[in-house]
Formats: sequence, structure tokens, C-alpha cells
Amino acid sequence: MLNGNWIDKKTGANTFEDREYFLQLVEDLRVRGQERPGVVLENGGVMGGNRRLAALITLFGEQSEPKFQRFEGFIVPGNMDAVDRWRLEMSAQIGATRLTRDYKAVNRLAKIKQGVELLEAKAGSTEDAAIKGVAVDWGTKPENIRTELLTYSAMLQWLEFTGYPGELWRADKLTEIFTEIPGIFDAARKIGMPLADQSRLKRIVFSLISNKAADYRLLRAIRNAIGSGKKGVNGTPTAINLLLSAAPNVDALTTPPTHETEDAAEELADRFRADVESKKAQRTPLVLAQTAETNLESLGNLILKLQIPADKKTAIIQSIQNCSKLAAEALSRLKG
Repeated sequence: MLNGNWIDKKTGANTFEDREYFLQLVEDLRVRGQERPGVVLENGGVMGGNRRLAALITLFGEQSEPKFQRFEGFIVPGNMDAVDRWRLEMSAQIGATRLTRDYKAVNRLAKIKQGVELLEAKAGSTEDAAIKGVAVDWGTKPENIRTELLTYSAMLQWLEFTGYPGELWRADKLTEIFTEIPGIFDAARKIGMPLADQSRLKRIVFSLISNKAADYRLLRAIRNAIGSGKKGVNGTPTAINLLLSAAPNVDALTTPPTHETEDAAEELADRFRADVESKKAQRTPLVLAQTAETNLESLGNLILKLQIPADKKTAIIQSIQNCSKLAAEALSRLKG
């Protein structure tokens, strides 16, 4: 599996993208030998260094040289608890060196979730304390860990909704997309979107992802189209309603995508974008007028507070007169 040749013929899951890396690792070990020990459990299971072990097995099969016959590793004491094992694995991963591959994005999220659960399970620990502990171990801020957990939760929901619970490999290259989803659902809750519509929104978003019609830009546009505050200020309700009306039922989500469903999803995404852009263009004149009004109001307040040099006054007066002229022209065009 680790050599990049494995494929599950039933699901299509494979390790082909690992092939080039594995071959580089084999050649590196052929020349240098094993420079960095792995981490091994007392029962013989390899906790850290599986790829190095696979590469050594490959080399010994090719050359039968003694230096490839043994895998060097630290043996973890049997009395080490789960949290300490997790921390040991994290320290080994964070301290990765040349040709030591980092976790795939989805595996990284799973490890963060695992760490939070392990720390939270300790007596007297809360989720907040567990998140802070993982943040320290991972070398980041607690809010970043919370964001990662929300992203991971969105992935799990998508897999559950689409009939592939737990098959994280399907989300491996979609992490950037899933980082946008928590914001969508949070915005929907904040504007008081009815629960039935929130459910439809979730289904259509998951459907767009499954049918390869969603990227992070589209999802961010959906988030913005929902708007903010209880009234969905600056939102685009017509565009959101367009999506809600196309939401599939739960059973349809578990049906594998086809060329027809992918084309339909892409068409829906295009219609959504067009509606958003249309409404944005319609709002632009009002936004510009309101901005001009705000700027002039701020200018008036500043003039009362500041001592303005004479030469600056002349320039400001000229600019205000120009604004007055432009405002009159705009009013004339607007009226008719």
C-alpha cells in the first residue's frame, strides 16, 4: 500500500500519488541507509516510520544486504497512555526532516480531532482545555484548532450525507473547500434561516461538492449571499433561493454523480454567480452614493476640529465644489 501501487478496485481508493515519493525514499535509503529511527510499539506495530519500513523491505528484497534487513526504532513502553502516544507521534511528525512526508490534510485533521478527544477524556478536562492542549502540542493558536475541528466535522457530514461514512480519502483533496462550509452554516443560523431551509442549504452545498461544481470561491460567494445579521444585510436572497429550490432529497445525495448531474450542478453554479453579479451591479450606485455621503459628513466633522492651513483650504474648497457639481450632474441623470 505504501509503495504507491495499491488500489481498491471496488471504491477506487488508491495510493498512486505516493509512488514518486516512495521511489525517492527508496533511493535515499539505498545511498544513506536509515538515518532516522522509527517509533515501534511493544507488540511490534510501527507507530512512526511505516514508509521507511516499507522502503527497507523493498531494498532487502532487491539486494538482500544486511543493512536493509533491520528497521531501527524506539520501542514505546507498554505502560504509556494514549495521550502520551499521541504526543509522541505528533512530535515525530512535527519534527519531520528530509523525505519524511507530512500528513495529508485530511489525516492531519483526523489527528487533531483524535488529540482533542484523548485530552478531553482525561479526568477533569473540558473540550476547551483539550483544544488549548492540542494547540500547544501542535504549535498553533486554539482558534486555529477550533477552525480545523469545524472543517473536519463538515467533511464527516458530507461523507455521511453522500453515503460514504468514514471514507476520509474521498475528501483528501477537498480541504480548502471544506474550510468554507462552517461559515456558510453559521451565517444561515445567524440570519434566522428556517431549519427546513438550512437543511436544504446543506444538501445543495454537499451536492455541488459531490458533482465537482464547487470550489472555495463559490462557497465563499454563497456565504456572502446569505448576508449578515438577523436580516441578512447585504445578502442576495434571490441567489440563495435559487440554490434552495434545487436542493436534492437525502436519497439523491447518495446516488453517485453522473455526467448529467455534474452538468446540471455546473449550470446551477453559473446561474447563482450570474444572479449575485447582477444584484451586485444593481447595488453599486446606492453603495457609491452612500459612501460619498459618509465621506462628506466625515469631512464636515474634521473641518470643525482641525486647524487647516490656508493653502490646504483652497484645495479642499475646490474639491468640494467639484463634488457639488458632480452631485448635481448625477441627480440630473437619475431624475431623467
